[in-house]
Amino acid sequence: MFDYDRIQKIAEAKLTNFGSAITLRTTSRGAYNATLDSYAEVATDYSIYGLKRSYKNREYGDLIKVGDVEYMISDNALPALLETSNISIIDGNSTWYPVRIEPLCPGGITIFYKIQAARERR
Repeated sequence: MFDYDRIQKIAEAKLTNFGSAITLRTTSRGAYNATLDSYAEVATDYSIYGLKRSYKNREYGDLIKVGDVEYMISDNALPALLETSNISIIDGNSTWYPVRIEPLCPGGITIFYKIQAARERR
C-alpha cells in the first residue's frame, strides 16, 4: 500500500525548494448589506509556494491560449479547490485567474494541484 501522506510531504518540499512564494486568494459571499442591496465579498489569503511554467507552442489550442501559464501548488492547508470563479493567484505584481484546476489525488489524498491560469477571467 502506498503512503500518500509521505508523497504529499515530498511534493510540498520540492515545490517549496524549487518554486516561489505566491498568494492564493479565495473569495466568498459575506454579510448582506441592505443599504447597498448587495453582499460583501470576503477574501482569504493563503501564503504558499508554487512552481510556474509557460506552455509550449505545441500545447496551445482550444483550451490553452497564448499567454496562459501553469502553476503547480501543494495542497498544504488549502480548502478544496473545486471552482475557478472564486480563486486568484497573486504572484509578485501579477494576478492570475484559474481557467482549469486539476488535482492529483490518488487514494483520495490531494498531492498537488495543476492550475491553468490566465491574466483575465474567462
